[in-house]
Amino acid sequence: MGAFESQLNLADALSRGVLAQATLSYAPMIDRHRKVIGMRLVVCGTDGTQPSMSDVVRALRDIVPEEEIRLSVHVVGADVDPALFTVPGSRAIAVEIPAAYTVNPECFEYLPAFNAVGHPLVLYGVPPSALDPKLFDCFKHSVVDLSEDRRIGEENRVITASATRRIPFVQSGIRTVAALEASFARNCYAVIGWPFDDVLRSSSVASSNPDFVTITKLMQMVDQQVPVEQIEPVMKRDPALGYRLLRYINSPAFGLSVVIQSFKHAVMMLGYNRLKRWLALLLATSSKDVMLRPVMYSSMRRGMFMERVVGKSVDQELRDEMFICGVFSQLDRLFHTSFEQLFAMLNVPENVRNALVHRTGPHMPYLQLAEAVEVGDSELINKLVTDNLMSLAAVNAALIDTLVEASKEE
Repeated sequence: MGAFESQLNLADALSRGVLAQATLSYAPMIDRHRKVIGMRLVVCGTDGTQPSMSDVVRALRDIVPEEEIRLSVHVVGADVDPALFTVPGSRAIAVEIPAAYTVNPECFEYLPAFNAVGHPLVLYGVPPSALDPKLFDCFKHSVVDLSEDRRIGEENRVITASATRRIPFVQSGIRTVAALEASFARNCYAVIGWPFDDVLRSSSVASSNPDFVTITKLMQMVDQQVPVEQIEPVMKRDPALGYRLLRYINSPAFGLSVVIQSFKHAVMMLGYNRLKRWLALLLATSSKDVMLRPVMYSSMRRGMFMERVVGKSVDQELRDEMFICGVFSQLDRLFHTSFEQLFAMLNVPENVRNALVHRTGPHMPYLQLAEAVEVGDSELINKLVTDNLMSLAAVNAALIDTLVEASKEE
């Protein structure tokens, strides 16, 4: 099933359930190797509604494939819902349990029972008092915000003597590279989100990567419809680029029944439009700086989300523009160069240029929506959906489809 067919099925399923009246946002979970190992999905009710944990998990369980993604689901403001007993668990969906619930006597009955029906549980926040040892095995891990971490010393924020945790923990609220490294030094196994601003301020200039010159040259040739015979020699100058192209086009995800063995054949099979999309994605992910890896993948997810939000009813050219707009939306920060200078070397559609250079034009609401979903601004998400006559169910379907598809690449 293709990505858009999958998305249409998702939108149809969500339109009949609780997720049609909720805003969804997300943040990646990233380990010490800078690899995305899962997503935290935040579900927030709209118009005064409060979705229950069981309804949210039931809706997600029907549409999220176990083998392709790992979600940690945080339902804002929801009480622990005994009806989770009635929902079969999924390895793909971990349910976040507020730490305050651990002082409730019923937790000793319910939490092991939730585990027993297959629900991985995550402890969210700091318990009001020391966690009863009987509950340690109920939780896959805990989520501890940096501002609430009691195992950081008052002076110099160093590890205290009581730093050992019985439950593996994930750190949220990281804003700087220094805080990131300190959290990993305290043995957190992942962080939620990434200190993008600080990483980008301190990163090396990505345009020093030789890929940059080759990719921009190829994109110019594609725009000019240069014959394949002239494109192939340029690819051969960068063996790593050629290898990635052949690996991409020979992958099972591409769905070809023949093996591609030459650059010329690869370009002919891709076609110029798909080649330009691939080059755009490659440009945004061409840096070899490991700290930038989460930033690059965020650009990929943003492009995929914008392409899906605009919907299948529009033509392929517009979907391609949305994809490129999202993928390119952080290039100025990655390359420490203004969009005006970058676009002197890259030919982009006028609407993409207006959105990225001037923050105007018809693509801008979709870029704003992608940004709002990434930071969890539910108020702005709802406003953009209403102002631009979008369907909340369709937006949520686009988001879930994006996270599932992107997980195959990360």
